[in-house]
Amino acid sequence: MTRPLHLHLHPWLGLACVCSAPAVGQTLIRSFPTTAFPAQTLTMSVDGCGDVDFDAVDDLILGVTTPNGDGVVFVLSSRTGSVIHKFANPSVGLLGFKVCGLGEIDGDGRADFGIVADGFGMALPSEVRIVSGGTGYDLYESTANAGGSDLAPVGDVNADAFSDVFVYSAGSTQLGQRAIRYGLSLNTGRVINDAGEVAGLGDLNGDHVSDYGVALVGPPGRVIVFSGATGQLVRLLTDPGPGGGLFGWALASAGDVNGDGVCDTLVGEPLFDGAAPDCGRVLVYSGLDGSLIRAHEGLLAGERLGERRRLDGAGDVDGDGFADYVFGRPDDGGGRGAAEVWSGRDGHLLFSIQGDTPSDAFGLAVSGAGDANYDQLGDVLVASLEGDRAAAYAIDRPGIAFCFGDGNGFACPCGNDSLPGLNAGCINSRNAAGTLTATGSTSVSGDTVRLFAAHLPGFSSVVFLQATVDLGTASKVFGDGLICLGGEFVRLGTRGVTQRGTSAIGYDLPNSLPISMRGALPATGGSRYYQARYRNSAPYCAPETFNMTSAIRLDWTP
Repeated sequence: MTRPLHLHLHPWLGLACVCSAPAVGQTLIRSFPTTAFPAQTLTMSVDGCGDVDFDAVDDLILGVTTPNGDGVVFVLSSRTGSVIHKFANPSVGLLGFKVCGLGEIDGDGRADFGIVADGFGMALPSEVRIVSGGTGYDLYESTANAGGSDLAPVGDVNADAFSDVFVYSAGSTQLGQRAIRYGLSLNTGRVINDAGEVAGLGDLNGDHVSDYGVALVGPPGRVIVFSGATGQLVRLLTDPGPGGGLFGWALASAGDVNGDGVCDTLVGEPLFDGAAPDCGRVLVYSGLDGSLIRAHEGLLAGERLGERRRLDGAGDVDGDGFADYVFGRPDDGGGRGAAEVWSGRDGHLLFSIQGDTPSDAFGLAVSGAGDANYDQLGDVLVASLEGDRAAAYAIDRPGIAFCFGDGNGFACPCGNDSLPGLNAGCINSRNAAGTLTATGSTSVSGDTVRLFAAHLPGFSSVVFLQATVDLGTASKVFGDGLICLGGEFVRLGTRGVTQRGTSAIGYDLPNSLPISMRGALPATGGSRYYQARYRNSAPYCAPETFNMTSAIRLDWTP
């Protein structure tokens, strides 16, 4: 389903809005319509849950409820849309009230996930489950007769290379009722008393161990940041306003939004009174020093911007090297709702998606989806009441991708074909397949295109190429991959590859001219073809020492 682009900017609290780039559109990656789920279900919670089915693409988890109060949880493949796992348990209340990806816990190489059932007000038990992505079996399960059970990923706090989990077993009187459980063994680790929202915040103090935050909404509201390694206080974030707004009601890592190498923090305050009573706000804090980077304020009375499950880090959505973030605003547009993705770099609105109907409540739940389309850019997952039960979106990708190394048309040189559906080149020495995607406007006069290469061997180098011809059936083996370009070539530039295997060139990036300028495009535009050549380990597919990404055609306009 294609949703209309709906643009509006929110005021920042006490900050001037300086937008360095225009807002752009979005691309639907995968939708899960109402017809795919039991009748009259409502989505309660969504999250990206990592690669569960081991196909190199991050998958998605949804918790939905039926009219009789039963909950059903689906783990869905981003690549194919198929159901990987399904869970139901009518003996507990609202299974799937909260779902979350947890990272690698049991050592099988597949992402694991958590499920919460909340029986509050239903005279049914609550339940917390940590589930193996590989088998679908419980690694940990706790049932209680009180509502309010919870769990949350906190990263690897004991430096054993496995993800750890905060677990709250409501109603329990045992030591460890609120505690971090260590991955692999799931033994009780550090006990956390009197916690509200808990979230892993990344390594904030430079000791290479994940830290975590504990929110106490007060009043006065505060977020206490603890060292994962020692449990000692790292810093205290306090409500900068008059109080009473439930500062810390929602808490999430934003990723590194300001490029200082440290993950930053999102704090929700849904009852903040600003432009209107209870309009709410989301505050973005520096992970390095705890300073306020910016704040986004709601516009409508009772909007409650900053509610739980309606804010999250989204990863680098637009390929500028800075992490971005997503908000859900289900009351926007008279109930249509909207989901907004904001630039971490300067706080401008990257794109907003509006619901289809006045009762859609689009943005009822949102989350980062990880990489749901194999391009190593951040994607987002959005839930609504009507229409699509949930849908994954990426920032608008101009152009048409081609030159895939999946064996459909051309075979890779040494049996190194990639999986169908990845839209990638041939497998490389990283056991991944290089991709090339584009973001931005392909207008020559308003060129904001970035070319983004991904899944390359880390710390190597890559050359971005432009050509005038798609070789089509004349495409051929070139190095460890395929080349599909011909005609007149322009070498756009050579760039280094990051540790995670990415590189970019183009608009507003260091040492980059606009692609249209470097490629000497005429003012009238025209079609051009792009591919990237990168260094590859010689022993992988001897004797060659390079490979090629997939290719993309961009149709430039004046």
